[in-house]
Amino acid sequence: MGKQLKYADQYDIPLAILYGSNEKTAGQVTVKDMVVGREKAKAIGDRKDWITARPGQTTIPRPQLVDGIRRLLAEIDRP
Repeated sequence: MGKQLKYADQYDIPLAILYGSNEKTAGQVTVKDMVVGREKAKAIGDRKDWITARPGQTTIPRPQLVDGIRRLLAEIDRP
C-alpha cells in the first residue's frame, strides 16, 4: 500500500480510495485527501504523530461513496 500512496503523491493525484477487509466489514470506504495530507505533512515531523492524526483521511459509508467523492473533489477544486 505504501508504494501506491507514494506513487499517488509523486504524480499529484488528489484522492486515494482504500477498500480493504476492515472497510468492507464496516461498510465504509476510506478516502485519503492527498492534497491535505501533503500540506499537513509539512507541519508534522514525527511519523507517530502523523499516523495518529491521519490528516486528510476520512471514511464514507459505501452507499454514499459517489456523493462523498464529488464533495471532496469540489473542495479540492475551489480556488
